[in-house]
Amino acid sequence: MTEHLRLDGLQADESLFHLLVDRVQDYAIFALNADGTIASWNRGAEGLKGYSSSEVIGRHFSLFYTEEDREAGRPAANLRAAVAEGRVEDEGWRVRKDGSRFWANVVITALRSDDGDLLGFAKVTRDLTERRAAEEALRDRERKLRDTQRLAGLGSWDWDPVADRVTWTEELHELYGVGPESFGATLEAYLERVHPGDRERVRATIETAFREGGPFEFEERIVRPDGEVRTLRSRGRAVQDETGHTVRMGGACLDITDAKQAQAQAIELAGEQAARAAAEATTARLRFLLRASELLASSLEYEATVRTVAELAVPEVADWCAVDLVEDGGALRRVAVAHSDPAKVELARRLGERYPPARDAELGAWHVIHTGRSEYYPDIPDELLASAIRDEEQLALARELGLRSAITVPLSGRSGVLGVLTLVQAESGRRLSENDLRIAEELGRHAALAIENARLHRRLEAQNARLSEQTEELEAQAHHLEDLMAELEVTNEALQERTHEAERANQAKSAFLATMSHELRTPLNAIIGYTDLLAMGVTGPITDQQGQQLGRITAGAKHLLQLIDEVLTFSRIEAGRMEVHLVQTDLGALVGDTAALIAPLAEEKGLRFRYDASAEPTTVLTDEGKVRQILINLLGNAIKFTDAGEVCLRAWTDGGEIIFQVADTGIGIASEEMDQIFEPFQQASRGTTRQAGGTGLGLSVCRQIARLLGGDVIAESTPGAGSTFTVRLPRRSPNTAEERGE
Repeated sequence: MTEHLRLDGLQADESLFHLLVDRVQDYAIFALNADGTIASWNRGAEGLKGYSSSEVIGRHFSLFYTEEDREAGRPAANLRAAVAEGRVEDEGWRVRKDGSRFWANVVITALRSDDGDLLGFAKVTRDLTERRAAEEALRDRERKLRDTQRLAGLGSWDWDPVADRVTWTEELHELYGVGPESFGATLEAYLERVHPGDRERVRATIETAFREGGPFEFEERIVRPDGEVRTLRSRGRAVQDETGHTVRMGGACLDITDAKQAQAQAIELAGEQAARAAAEATTARLRFLLRASELLASSLEYEATVRTVAELAVPEVADWCAVDLVEDGGALRRVAVAHSDPAKVELARRLGERYPPARDAELGAWHVIHTGRSEYYPDIPDELLASAIRDEEQLALARELGLRSAITVPLSGRSGVLGVLTLVQAESGRRLSENDLRIAEELGRHAALAIENARLHRRLEAQNARLSEQTEELEAQAHHLEDLMAELEVTNEALQERTHEAERANQAKSAFLATMSHELRTPLNAIIGYTDLLAMGVTGPITDQQGQQLGRITAGAKHLLQLIDEVLTFSRIEAGRMEVHLVQTDLGALVGDTAALIAPLAEEKGLRFRYDASAEPTTVLTDEGKVRQILINLLGNAIKFTDAGEVCLRAWTDGGEIIFQVADTGIGIASEEMDQIFEPFQQASRGTTRQAGGTGLGLSVCRQIARLLGGDVIAESTPGAGSTFTVRLPRRSPNTAEERGE
C-alpha cells in the first residue's frame, strides 16, 4: 500500500482510484467495453450479483437482465442512451447468479477519450429492493387507506394557518357534497358548512387547539348543499414549532351519521329489551312473592313454612336463601337455609356454627336486627370479605362459598325485629338488583306477620288450655263455694244471733259500768270527804301516825276514783256516747290551769316541773275539758314513771294545728313496745309499771279523745333517757266553727 501511495502523477491517481472502487461493497461498480462486455469487477459487484471476477469478465452485461428485458432489447437501449446523452439512469429487476431477482438502480456513464472517442462505459448498480418494498407497502397502505376512507366515509384535511389554506381530500369533498371548485379552501369557508348549532363550539375547539397545540377531537353536524344534515367525528393535531407557534393543523373526519342512527336504534331496542326483561323478571318476582305469601298465610307451623319459602326462593330469586330468628333468650337461631347443592348447605352450616354473627358487628345479621334497616351489596369483591373477616380460616370458608351479591332484610313485625332474611347470589354469576331488595323486604314483612300470627296462635292455644283448666277449677270451686255459702248462711244466722247477744252484752256491760261507776264514785267521794274531815281534826285531834294513815286512805281513794273515770270514759267512747263541745278557749290559760293541778304532784315526788305556752294571747275553738283530760293523763304518766329529773309541758300553734308536748326524763319505753302502748288494757313491761298500777287505758283514752277532736297522739322514747308525747289537734277559728254549726 505504501509503495502505491508513493507513485507520482497519473499513475498514483489511478492506483488510488482503483483501490477505492475495489473496496466499495455497497455498490456494484464495474467497467464495460464499448461492445458491452465486462472489463472490470469490484467486491461490491461480487457481493451484490454473486459472480466472481473470473466468472464475468469478458461476458456481456446483459447477463444481469431478466429474460423479458433482454427480449425487449433493453440492455442495448440503455447503452445507446448513454452514448447519446452521456449518462443514463434506469431502475428495474436484475438477476443474480442464483437466479434470484433484486430491484436495482443502475447508472451507466459513457467513457470517452480526450478526442471524444468512445472507450467504454462505467456502470454503478445499487440494490433498492428493500426501499421498493417499503414504497410498495406505503403505496399499498395509501391505496387501502383511500379505499377504507371512501368505504367508511372518512376524509382528511390539512390547514396552513399562515396562508389560511385548507386542503381537503377527495373523500372529504364527497362527505360535504362540495367540489374543490365550490369550496373556498379557508377556515371560515369550512365553518360555514358547520351546523349553526355547533359552529361556535367547533370554532372554540379549533382555537384552543391552535393556541395550546396537541391533539383535539369533537363531533359536529354539517349541512350539505342539498340540505341534508350529517354528523361527523373530527380528530386532529396542531403542530407547533420550537417557539410554540402552530405552523400546521391536520386531521380526519368520519361520517358517523349512520352509526349514530344505528346506535340510537340499538339503544332504543336495548331499552325495550331491557324493559321487557325487567318486566318479565319483576313479574316472576311478584309471582314468587304471591306464592310465598300464600304459603306463609296457609299454615301456622311457621318454621316448616319458612323452610318451604326458602327452598322456593332458590333458584327463582337467588342461589342462597337463609332465615335466622331471635329466640326468647336473645340468641340467633338459623331455622332455614336453602341451596341447590347439599355440600354448600353443609359448608354454610359449619361456617355459621363455628363463626356465629357478632352482636356488635357493624354489618351483618345483628346489625340489621339492631337498626331495623336492610343491607344491600350488589357486588361483594374479595377486598370487602377480607376487610370484614379477619380470621384466615373463616375467610377461606367464606371464599369457598363464592359470594357475589347479597341482601339481608329485617323480619319486622308489630313487636319489633324478629330476625333476618338473607338472599345471596354466588355461582350463577347473577347480581341482585334494587327490585330484588324491594321484593325481599316485602317478603320479610309477610314472613314476620306470619311468624307473629303463628306465635300468637300458639300463645292463644296455651292460654285456652290454661283457661280450660282454670274453668274446671273454677267450676269445682263454685260447687265448693255453694257448699260454703250454705254453711255460711247457717253460720251467719248463728253469728247474727251471737252479734245480737254481744250487742246486748255490750249494752249490759256499758250500763253495768255506768251504774257501777256511779255507785262506786258515791261511796268513794264520801270516804274522801270524811277522811278530809278527820285529817282536819273536826272530830278531835289526831296523831301524826293517824294523819299518815288518813293520807294513804285519801290517796288510795283518789287513785281508785281516777281508775273509775278512765273505765267510764273508755266505756262512753266505745258506746259512741262521747260528745264534743267546742268552746272558745285561751290556750295559755288552759296550760296554766293544767300546770297548777300537776305541779304539786311533781313537787311531792321531788321532780322539777316546767311549762311553757305561747306568749301571745291565743284563742282557739276546742273542747277544753277533753284537752285538759288528755294533758292530765299524759302528765300523770310522766310523773308516775320519772324518779328523778324533770317533767315539761309545752304548747304552741303551727299553721292550722295546736301542738301540746309532754316530755320527761323517766325510764323510757323499749322500741319493741312502742306499737302496743296505745292499745286498751296494754302496759309496757317497765319495772315500775306494775308497782304504779293502773288499768292500761290511759294512753288509749288519750289517743281516742285526740282522734275524736280531729287530731292524734304520737310517742317518742329512748330507754333510760325519757319519753316525749306530742298531741296535735286542729286549730279552729271561732268564725269557721260557727259557720259549720259546731
